[in-house]
Amino acid sequence: MRWDSQNLCDVCWDMLFRSTNHIPLTLNGMDKSIAWLEFSEAVKGIMHCVKFGGGNKLAEAIGYRMARQIAKPEVDIVVPVPLSSKRLYSRGYNQARCIALGMSDYWSIPIAEVLKRTTQGQSQAKLNRDRRLAQSSGRYICTAWLSGARIALVDDTCTTGTTLTACAEQLYLAGAQHVEGLAVAKGQ
Repeated sequence: MRWDSQNLCDVCWDMLFRSTNHIPLTLNGMDKSIAWLEFSEAVKGIMHCVKFGGGNKLAEAIGYRMARQIAKPEVDIVVPVPLSSKRLYSRGYNQARCIALGMSDYWSIPIAEVLKRTTQGQSQAKLNRDRRLAQSSGRYICTAWLSGARIALVDDTCTTGTTLTACAEQLYLAGAQHVEGLAVAKGQ
């Protein structure tokens, strides 16, 4: 099924994505991190469409809705977690970038694609925590100097936190002063 932001009316959006209890995430090396939604069956289905069903417009709409419902972070830029070039080519878009675009639009904070994947690696969806940790080490680099920058780092789902942690490490190495992780869903 292909989704876009027009497939759900405002009432349905509000029912599906009404979340007042954002999930704090405890991630090493991160100033602050939250997930917007628990990974329910409904959210799982939506996120599957975002990733594998051509849901780039839906992802952007989700980012916009999330930005409306969480506190605006005190940051200079919004940075999406990058995809591998192989996955980007096959999917045609980076869902984290689309989510970040929606947030950027609502908050009027610029998006900066300063992280790059250095390895292809396998999908982490079915890996356990130890395998995710091993696979994330050295997987990302920052391509810009970010002296004193305050950054909102965006991903679609946070399961173990290894991706956000690995990306934050690179942002700090590039001079960032503050990094907070924002995920649409807390995975299981």
